[in-house]
Amino acid sequence: MDKRAPLAAPAGTEPPARVVIIDDDADILDAFSLLLRLEGYIVETYSSARAYVDCLLRLQSRSQNLPECIVCDIKMPGMDGLKMQSFLSRQGV
Repeated sequence: MDKRAPLAAPAGTEPPARVVIIDDDADILDAFSLLLRLEGYIVETYSSARAYVDCLLRLQSRSQNLPECIVCDIKMPGMDGLKMQSFLSRQGV
């Protein structure tokens, strides 16, 4: 997991939203991460859906650690984005 702070201060007084990006292509992760951080978002990146799910399941209080948005590749080896969405939905996430 790569967790990076925003590069620009977000507009307004609300804390910046957290976005999770999941993709098996490192160049895509870097590009989306930079773009979103420049817009003031807190960004976490994962190289696989399984890595994100495993991290989420390890957290004690999942409801407090959910991002405002998940951007996920749908064609990845192993658990793809659609399988991850289905799994998270069954878990009540």
